[in-house]
Amino acid sequence: MKKISLLSLAFVTGMSVYAQDPAMGSSSATTLRTPMSSATRFGIKAGVNIANLEPDNFSGGNVYAANSKTSIHAGLFVNVPLGGMFRFQPELLYSSQGGKVKETTVGTGTSTSETYEQDFGYVALPLMFQYQTPGGFLVEAGPTASYLVDATKDGPGDSETENEPRFDRFDVAAGLGLGFVSRVGLGFNVRYNFGLSNVLDEGQAKGGQEIKNRVLQIGLNYQFGANK
Repeated sequence: MKKISLLSLAFVTGMSVYAQDPAMGSSSATTLRTPMSSATRFGIKAGVNIANLEPDNFSGGNVYAANSKTSIHAGLFVNVPLGGMFRFQPELLYSSQGGKVKETTVGTGTSTSETYEQDFGYVALPLMFQYQTPGGFLVEAGPTASYLVDATKDGPGDSETENEPRFDRFDVAAGLGLGFVSRVGLGFNVRYNFGLSNVLDEGQAKGGQEIKNRVLQIGLNYQFGANK
């Protein structure tokens, strides 16, 4: 229900902007704004992350299972026309990620199990290539390089532990998304980031264990100077 509600909110916001913009809503209206494709524009963006962790190669009774958690992303971007309907958009974001984890570890004659929330804070650099129609609808794809600035194990119970040494500082993901930008500069975006790197530190990845980030981002953005 959370995902459906957030997507609905983004859609309604985009359509409201479209309906209120006379340059888009009426073919007879006088065009008062420069075309969106005519200039490089700086912008801001923020929104919700629905983040999860995908484990692999946990065996011998060791189990790492995760469910999604809701967090945030926010930052800056620059949108650069490449010619025609193609654009390049590098971004600098803070992205909060992770998942709700149940971890079971089997030792010599013992087995321990604990449930906690693993929180990651990344400084992320998405490099997105976009195809945008004259009406403002777009699709995008590109890589994201991220640097881990904070990792916290929240739980079990009320405990909270910093656990950065367990994880690799660098993460690489592939992103695919769609969105809409109005002629006044306000838009929305939905993007899925598919983690390619093992977030476990090399010394912690016993027996080839892997954990990878999975993040759905839903947000609003604004391009300065578009409403001329």
